[in-house]
Amino acid sequence: MLSWIKAKRHDMRKLHFELMRRLNNPLLNESLTRKKRDKKTYTLEEDKQFYIKLRNKNPEAKSSSWIAGNGYTSFYNRIRKKHKLCWHDFKLSCGFDDFDSSRKRNSLEEDKEAYIKLRKKHPEAKSSEWMKKNGCCDLCQRVTKKHKLRWHDFKLSCGFDDFDRNRKYTLEEDKQFYIDLRNKHPEAKSSSWIAGNGYTSFYNRIRKKHKLCWHDFKLSCSFDDFDSAKKYTLEEDIRLYIELRKSHPEEARSSSWMQTKGDRRMYRRMITNYKLRWHEFKLSCGFNDKDVRRKYTLEEDKQSYIELRRRRPESKSSRWMHRNGFAILYKRTSKTHKLRWHNFKELCGFDD
Repeated sequence: MLSWIKAKRHDMRKLHFELMRRLNNPLLNESLTRKKRDKKTYTLEEDKQFYIKLRNKNPEAKSSSWIAGNGYTSFYNRIRKKHKLCWHDFKLSCGFDDFDSSRKRNSLEEDKEAYIKLRKKHPEAKSSEWMKKNGCCDLCQRVTKKHKLRWHDFKLSCGFDDFDRNRKYTLEEDKQFYIDLRNKHPEAKSSSWIAGNGYTSFYNRIRKKHKLCWHDFKLSCSFDDFDSAKKYTLEEDIRLYIELRKSHPEEARSSSWMQTKGDRRMYRRMITNYKLRWHEFKLSCGFNDKDVRRKYTLEEDKQSYIELRRRRPESKSSRWMHRNGFAILYKRTSKTHKLRWHNFKELCGFDD
């Protein structure tokens, strides 16, 4: 056992000296180092001009979370680390005086005035979840921790009588609330939409307090939508998928979008009940999209990405490709064609 440990120590010493010899020799060092792409250095004026153009195209690009979540992380890091500016001061230098969540407000009246201005610009800023997702988390924390108020009571003091999730509602009140919600938002059909837009407590009350499933509750409100518990045939699923493609022509092509944001149960029925691949099911519906399992050449992928950029100009970052159902095209560029994402876009004629 002791001789084995000594032999291992001897091998580690040899490996250490070999690495030191290679690092000291510049000719041998080329095999160990990787050449990095020359990155362009942007000035503060160029970043200001870029942000002004971005705000003209996307007025919702106000918060740093939106910037980081839509493929502009390096731009945000440049503002903080290179130019040494906070996000609000940079927006002020560009001429955009938005809501500043980091400024210390001492009184309740200042917070009320700030929230009233925010509601005039964004009428959808009703729930605390929306405030946290859109860069106004500090205002919610000051209301609850400093002013010792519930979020609903704070909105009442500002003159906004919205839905209170802590009050005990009857079944008739919940029905009337859902009918009004459907008139404002016709897309509020699925439970995932209800939970993702700040109405989780309303959905939990339907299930736990009123003891109703979501489809039965919608039927009691006179909305006969798609029933997930019903046993569908292949012809019915084909008809439903054709209607889904009319409402979502780009997104409903990929199987990942169907499983996350679309109809997950339809996709499972296609595999388990009908024993069909996703491409074969789309062919039976009359949609001849590209087959995922077929081996595509570099020219075909370049042509498909150029067509995608014409339809969706915002498809610049790899994060956008993953989130919108084009992860397979991105993986083929790195694994099959052995190209980085920036080099692939340069071959397609896009120097982003």
